[in-house]
Amino acid sequence: ATQLFNSSTTPDERCERGLLVVWRGDASAIKQPKVAVLQFATGGAAEFLNCSAPMHAHACEKYGYDYIVEREPKSGRHAHWEKQRMISDCAARGYDFICWLDTDALWLGDTPLLDVWAAADPRAMFAGTFHGPRPNPGDHYYDHVNAGVLFVRNIGGMARYPLELWANTPDDGHPWNDQHALNKVFNNNPSFIHIVGHEWN
Repeated sequence: ATQLFNSSTTPDERCERGLLVVWRGDASAIKQPKVAVLQFATGGAAEFLNCSAPMHAHACEKYGYDYIVEREPKSGRHAHWEKQRMISDCAARGYDFICWLDTDALWLGDTPLLDVWAAADPRAMFAGTFHGPRPNPGDHYYDHVNAGVLFVRNIGGMARYPLELWANTPDDGHPWNDQHALNKVFNNNPSFIHIVGHEWN
């Protein structure tokens, strides 16, 4: 299909990759992906959420995403681990794409969150950025994925196994807790993560 397209178009419109969409002839519409945007806050962090929640709710309504907010811990672990629990819960409920936003993250709603997957390897189940612009690659502070804004691709339940790995990876008492454990998973399975531009951090 790509060769056929390129043979009948101008050079500046040539493409290298296409998307083949298949559906039943009697289908009335193509199924839209089920998307959830998650946030959790407790204690002092609740004030951040009180400020950002109306904007995020509006943006989710604009794009047809479900906006899910929780304020009570349920994991039985450090509050940081509510992120892993909420993402896993949504994956089990059949969401195709899940986006986690820390309480101090602000999504202005001008860009669809699914854009992060446009150039991703099909094996990648997570997308995120490095903690900083990485001025010194190898420096411990910069050389890790920042899980404060985390995207999960769960089409067909593909993310459930790595989410279980994450839940069962010890955080070794590190201050980052869940983020430290997740980076250990990525270090052992680099194909799980698609790194996106720092503008998403």
